[in-house]
Amino acid sequence: MQIGDIIGGFRLVGIEDIPDYGAVGYELLHERSGFKAYYMECDDEECFFSYVIDTPPENSSGVFHILEHTLLTGSERFPVRDPFMSMVRNSCNTFLNAMTGPDRTYYPAASPVKKDFDNIFSVYSDAVFSPLLRKESFQQEGIRISNKDGKLAFEGVVFSEMQGDISQHESVVASASSRPLFDPDSPYQHEFGGNPPDICSLSYEEFAAAYKKHYVPRNMRLFFYGKMDIQEKLEMLSSLYLDSRDGGEKVEGAKPTPMRNQTKRAYATSNSDDGSDLSTVMLSWKVGLSSELDQCTLLSLMVDILLGNPGCPLYKRIVSSGLGRDISTESGMSDAFCDLLFGVGITGVEEGKEDEVEEFLLSSLSEIADEGLDEILVEGAIRRMEFRLREISGGYPRGYRLFFSYIDKGWARGKRVSQMLSLSSAIQKIRESIERDRFYLEKWIKESLVENKHRLLSVVRSDSRNQERIDREIDEKLKELEGSYSEEEEENFILFSRGEDSKEDIDKLPRLEVEDVPNVKASIEREIRDGILTSPIFTNGIIYLDLAFDISDFGISELEDASLLSRLMLMTNVGDIGYSEFLSDLRFSTGGSALYIESGTDSSKNARSFIILRIKVLERSLDEALNLICLLLKEADLSSEERIRAAITDTETDFQSSVIRSGHLFSSSASTSGVNSALYITERTTGLAFWKRLEEMEGEIDSLKERLPILRDRIFTSRRAIAHITGDRAVIDRALDRVKSFLSSLSVGDFPEGASQAKEEGRVRKAFLLSTPVSYLSLAARYEGERDEDRAAAEMLLSIVSKNLLWSKIREKGGAYGAGIAYNDTESCIYGYTYRDPRLDGSERDFISSVREERIDDGALSDARLGVLSQGVKPLSPQAKGIMDLRRYLYGIEDEARYRRKDQLLAAGREDIERVRESVAKALEEAHIAAITDPSLLSSSALGLKGVSLPFK
Repeated sequence: MQIGDIIGGFRLVGIEDIPDYGAVGYELLHERSGFKAYYMECDDEECFFSYVIDTPPENSSGVFHILEHTLLTGSERFPVRDPFMSMVRNSCNTFLNAMTGPDRTYYPAASPVKKDFDNIFSVYSDAVFSPLLRKESFQQEGIRISNKDGKLAFEGVVFSEMQGDISQHESVVASASSRPLFDPDSPYQHEFGGNPPDICSLSYEEFAAAYKKHYVPRNMRLFFYGKMDIQEKLEMLSSLYLDSRDGGEKVEGAKPTPMRNQTKRAYATSNSDDGSDLSTVMLSWKVGLSSELDQCTLLSLMVDILLGNPGCPLYKRIVSSGLGRDISTESGMSDAFCDLLFGVGITGVEEGKEDEVEEFLLSSLSEIADEGLDEILVEGAIRRMEFRLREISGGYPRGYRLFFSYIDKGWARGKRVSQMLSLSSAIQKIRESIERDRFYLEKWIKESLVENKHRLLSVVRSDSRNQERIDREIDEKLKELEGSYSEEEEENFILFSRGEDSKEDIDKLPRLEVEDVPNVKASIEREIRDGILTSPIFTNGIIYLDLAFDISDFGISELEDASLLSRLMLMTNVGDIGYSEFLSDLRFSTGGSALYIESGTDSSKNARSFIILRIKVLERSLDEALNLICLLLKEADLSSEERIRAAITDTETDFQSSVIRSGHLFSSSASTSGVNSALYITERTTGLAFWKRLEEMEGEIDSLKERLPILRDRIFTSRRAIAHITGDRAVIDRALDRVKSFLSSLSVGDFPEGASQAKEEGRVRKAFLLSTPVSYLSLAARYEGERDEDRAAAEMLLSIVSKNLLWSKIREKGGAYGAGIAYNDTESCIYGYTYRDPRLDGSERDFISSVREERIDDGALSDARLGVLSQGVKPLSPQAKGIMDLRRYLYGIEDEARYRRKDQLLAAGREDIERVRESVAKALEEAHIAAITDPSLLSSSALGLKGVSLPFK
């Protein structure tokens, strides 16, 4: 292709090389409509795309958030009520979602299978350009007034979601510490997700008008990534959508806020769950533009240097300051706006101490700059950046990560994509700046932070009356709008929610058939060499070393101590080296490290527990890294009261900040703890039960000072150690002797014999109490069936239920943000969950009724089989492959058993599923139940759950 070529109605206006990623970029403009597209061509079979719409909010009604939900509930070509879930069911995608940001809305998806990618693209394209925007869909996904037993109330998925969001302390902190930094007329002054009282006032007419204004070609962009037939995509867009419509008007987006020489203060309140009025105090600055890669890279580096771990200079000063309980989890950089922000704060601050916190933070930064940054600390942070550039990352699809981490921030502001992906150049500029001026970074601290008056001090105080005020405001809004309630309109909505799509409409959706997806029986090559597991995989020269220490024979109290130990060891002095210096040395030598506890059931149905130490390192630094790890395992100081308290506090802060954001995970851990020993251990060492245990540990410091060193010496021994190396074969060959030498340097120790049989007594019936208007409900039940085929049939049944009837009952009708149910064969466990759910009892009944009522037709069974096949085609990073192979070894999972299980799943038919349906339903009737919920919701529940207070500090 050459500049000036016309491709499917698009003119090629630019071509650029993107050398860091072995790609070529093509900039395209639809001549008639002004619609912009960009294709990043590279040899990646996992293709990605994302529509981007400029949607700067004019108020806090959440209209664009509701549009994001509603666009995927039916379009002209695909008029089914929920094409999004249809694609979830009938797909092997690696990412499929829609997201609302502060001033843009996104519709991204990825798949490694061409037909699947094409199907998703066609459905998303029609949703974006030609949505039906039914009023009933607006009422379901956004807001409506319903009549429940003669009492009017607001309902809607986004309404419930944002009620959960504003009840989260850290969410309030994030908003309060950024919004006042912008100009008063900036779109960033508004809550882009929607403020519940403002959501209540949004009308359907305003909703439809917002779509008409913003979803026009000149206000939209489309990004493609991967290896695909781009001409085919462009021709489809032109012929179906762009050739026949006007470009519309470009919406004026958010503008950068001019730097000002004036500080500000802001105050806000959040819900309190322990009756205290402690505050989070944040200091925030505008430090640049998110569209400038050099500025983003420099700020990212400074966050790593100042706050990257408890040993970093600013983090360390905050924790030891005595001004509060811990560093705020919202500390760091934010590049979600056109302005680039940096913030740092302290949680658990007493009322009236905000001036002291501000003075402390500013003086700390000034002292850090005056004293100078440690050269090893700086070099280690730069090396980690270079390491990430070299690493073949996993998790999200690569196209997704590049787009949202780099490309979108600049592309939206007129920057070339290649500019935003020149990371190696940006890192080199930093190196050159430091070489020219030894104090380049220290000067940045002084100029961008200490002396920068474009600064905000925000105080978020937890208040036990906050939720009452929110509820009162919503009640007043209900009284104001109750005259707009229409019984006829509600009847129409109920009929719509109970209705079903016609076969004719269903058949319009593109389908992926089982034969379109290869039945890949993926395996990971494993070689055991001199007792060490190895996975020879191309890793671009990086070594991934995993060390698992078997502690399956430990009792439950020892396992709880081991969980704390895994946090403490990377937060304490090591030998004669202070913990700050040691962490700096470790981060200098490695691309990352982690130490954590995990448990699971092995193939013999025994509970297994391990402490796992992971490092990733370049070959040249392996010896240095192993020496540091050896020192850590032998000489970490575990008798320091200060560091033990710091580790407890650090862990408690993590729980406190994530309990709402990940409520479904915590409630699931609590409910599954009643199923078997391994899941019980998981809850006691990483779940809400461990959070409660930490509160007790605060009174056991003297005992912990004695117990932890003894425990450390029992754990980190050669007999308990299992080593796994992932890397290029030649690198493994050279690394093997060094790893063997490291293992031989450990004490021999005892060989682990037996496994803990600790288990929850009786049925779990717990409700963890939070001041939140929504719930996170989880059910769990043991299910073994009479034979292997029964478990396979149960898994297929629950896969179908989760994506069909359960979704309809709990999401569409019940108003929860999300829900799911599945079967874990390894743990013989059925588990279901809801997310930001306005109900308790109704959702519990829906799980059981969905299992009994779900229709199993050929289409549903085919979709479930696609789900099985998709696991074999999803790409995995080398790091993910390495830890997966280690886990298979630890838990005795052989390839032949996995292949057999896969064949059983694919062979399960309707008769098999019907045979197990009732036994699955009966298992759920006796399920363990755990919820995170508000006391008022619990008091009106008939589930008989025991209220449990959480140990907020």
